[in-house]
Amino acid sequence: MASPSPAVSVLLPVYNAEPYLPQALASVLAQTFTDFELLALDDGSTDGSAAILAACRDPRLRIVHHSPNQGLVPTLNHGLELARGQVIARFDADDISAPDRLATQVAFLQAHPEYALIGSQAQIVNAEGHPEGGLFCPTSTTTPTFVDHHQCLGLMLLRNPFCHSSTMYRAAFGLRYDARAKDFEDYALWPQFAKRGRIAILADTLVQYRRHAASITAQADADTHARVNVLRDELRRQLEAEEDYIALFTPLLCRWCQPALRHHLRQHLLASARAGRVTPAQRQAFRAIATTAIASSRCVLEEKALLYSLLGPVGAASVLAHHARRSLTQRP
Repeated sequence: MASPSPAVSVLLPVYNAEPYLPQALASVLAQTFTDFELLALDDGSTDGSAAILAACRDPRLRIVHHSPNQGLVPTLNHGLELARGQVIARFDADDISAPDRLATQVAFLQAHPEYALIGSQAQIVNAEGHPEGGLFCPTSTTTPTFVDHHQCLGLMLLRNPFCHSSTMYRAAFGLRYDARAKDFEDYALWPQFAKRGRIAILADTLVQYRRHAASITAQADADTHARVNVLRDELRRQLEAEEDYIALFTPLLCRWCQPALRHHLRQHLLASARAGRVTPAQRQAFRAIATTAIASSRCVLEEKALLYSLLGPVGAASVLAHHARRSLTQRP
């Protein structure tokens, strides 16, 4: 029988998931870590999902039925109210969990109490469960790597780097999904955890994220895009309050070279330079940005002057020489 106070509550919303639900259930119930409850919330399914859940006799499974359908955000929040675990492991009814998923993530959170939220790499598979050759959060062109707190925040300025079905977070914070963030409720929740602790994406691939016709969300409308942009603006303001905000992203810039992120950070640094508020750490970060983002053909006089003010004559000359050499080598 499931413990009345399990270490983990696996939160599994279910809606018309009949083709994939048996495999999803089996992957959770086969975990090497066994101190968990599986809280399945059937949100008014009209297919055979309820029967599949009823046929499962594992005592760790708790089934809750909604009638009529309430939608994903109310269902998730109802599950959080009912959850008895110290940590919440989110999982979707059409995905597949690696046997060591819970063990790996629980061990990390136990060893690192400063972390409030973690995810993992997720292998993308098709409707039949065959790999499609990619990861949900690619962190390099070769092998997955650990994505730490500020790198996650940097990526979140551009997109949602967390596979929702791979996340595990501490229940003690009492956070809930925001109904106003329909279609991006998880993306809106992650900055709230970042205010309360560290966040990260583990290098381990612990989930198979299934892409199929029924799982592909309809194209977001203009209103959804506008609300996502408001979220990103709020996150940007949150990050810019940190004194050496720019410097924190230097490893991210060097590793992933996101052009849009480089542009945003460079513009922020230029504004800081104009206002005379540049720290030594920011100067170092600007060198990394400048050597990857400013082509000499686009380096206007104002930016050249700011290079001198940020890096000094020797540093600025070094950056400009770098671009001059690259320009020569790139000529046909």
